[in-house]
Amino acid sequence: MVSTSSSSKTERRRIGLEIDEYRVRYQRPEDRREFDLNDPDALKKQLPPRAGDDMPVGLSSAQKFEGEDLNYEERRKLMAAQRNSWLQQQMRERRAAEDERRKAEDAYMMAIKARDARAGELDRLERECRLRLGHANLRYNEALMPVEQVVSHWQGCRSPCSAVGPKRKRSRG
Repeated sequence: MVSTSSSSKTERRRIGLEIDEYRVRYQRPEDRREFDLNDPDALKKQLPPRAGDDMPVGLSSAQKFEGEDLNYEERRKLMAAQRNSWLQQQMRERRAAEDERRKAEDAYMMAIKARDARAGELDRLERECRLRLGHANLRYNEALMPVEQVVSHWQGCRSPCSAVGPKRKRSRG
């Protein structure tokens, strides 16, 4: 009898384990018909009564309020992106304006340097021209000096010589 009772106990235990395994595998709580009534996470899984402004709700539901902004986060992100875009554009425009100003300043400085170089060149040419003119005048004056000496000699000789030398007759005519 002991053997039958122990074999019946093991048989019962085995049957109980098979029943438990069947329940775990095929009779899960979420598969039951009334599980949605007894679900402990029902509030976590439930959607809000109003997900957007386009859903019609009655006045007594107190779900839609004047001035409420359901798209606040999205709008805030878009505004931040737009602000960053404007900032980047302003920075590009400032850099371009600064580059343009720098180029204009460089061109102006180059024009001033070219003007100063041209003025220096003209000054050098003018000095060189005056020097050549002075040399030419000197050579001209040196060339005239013997002629003047001859003329002054004759002019100086005429008045004293005319008293000493024979007088010529002048013909009137």
